[in-house]
Amino acid sequence: MFISVWYIYRSFEVSDKKNFFFVHAGIFAGLAILVKGPVGLLLPGLTYIIFNIFRFRTSGVKIVQMLLFGIVSILTAGIWFGVEFLTNGPVFLEAFFKYQVRLLTTGDAGFSGPFYYHFLVVLIGCFPASLFIFQSFKKDKSDKPEHEDFRLIMMILMFVVLIIFSIVKTKIVHYSSMTYYPLTFLAALTAYKLINGKIEKIRFIKYSTAIVGVFIGLLLSALALIGIFKEDIIPYVQDEFVRANLMADSVWIGIEPLIGGLLIFLTIYGVYLLNKKRHFNAFVALYGGTALTLSLMLPLMLPQIENYVQGAPVEFYKSLKGKDVYVKSVGFRSYADIYYSEKKKVNSASGIGIQHKISKIS
Repeated sequence: MFISVWYIYRSFEVSDKKNFFFVHAGIFAGLAILVKGPVGLLLPGLTYIIFNIFRFRTSGVKIVQMLLFGIVSILTAGIWFGVEFLTNGPVFLEAFFKYQVRLLTTGDAGFSGPFYYHFLVVLIGCFPASLFIFQSFKKDKSDKPEHEDFRLIMMILMFVVLIIFSIVKTKIVHYSSMTYYPLTFLAALTAYKLINGKIEKIRFIKYSTAIVGVFIGLLLSALALIGIFKEDIIPYVQDEFVRANLMADSVWIGIEPLIGGLLIFLTIYGVYLLNKKRHFNAFVALYGGTALTLSLMLPLMLPQIENYVQGAPVEFYKSLKGKDVYVKSVGFRSYADIYYSEKKKVNSASGIGIQHKISKIS
């Protein structure tokens, strides 16, 4: 999808009016459909339309190019869909269409959330880059036209992704992952301008970075403390499901709360350096701090948290390897039952095999 958007941008920037970059964009959008479904065309396509509206005065309306872009993308994906249809009939295509409609209109298998879900995911999950993008929203007259256009199309792409997946009823963290490319570009653009003295007033960036960094640090420390002192906390937990999860085996060293403290310290230090206009050192502290925090959290905290969240079912699935049983998660959607039990589709309750056996029994 991102490569498709890149070629859309190139189709506007190249002075040769007969360039065929929109065809390249269509090919990659078609490949994206095969990977991600209709959004592979929807996200680049909407970005194309909106960017063309902004560039109307200088480029005119590129209706023909946009139509060809759509046709090429559908033909590219259609090669595979056509082979599938000729080989197996309409079964897959019907299931594919129904699945996409279900994702759009319902909180599929319990994965739902409020409209602002993905805005919050990006704000917290992409810290601190997510807090530097706001400065890049302001148009800089000193930028070259091609640089200004790329900034604009990245903004459009980011908001298209956020808004589309905020409307979609099914809410899963990685659905908004397409924002990572434009978001980090916009944040890097702000960093570049700060380091080169093109931006002066960053009060919002400093305050928001400090607040969000301290919040994430406290959250990490709190999670670690809950794990370490779970025996003292369990009697006060009313929810039986949460209580049962906390009783799972886990091994905490005792230094895990310091990981959150480290993030808090480096965030505050980074904001201090920003205030002193030592911008390069500030970015080393802020981005290095998050990288170091993650590098410590992943091996020390995440395995323990995983034990609480899905440790029991995973061990249960593993115990079923090689046994003549059907394995299927009930009440929630998961691939863990298939992966950890190492069941082939013919032995899976979600596969065609069981349907065939039931029909034979009938």
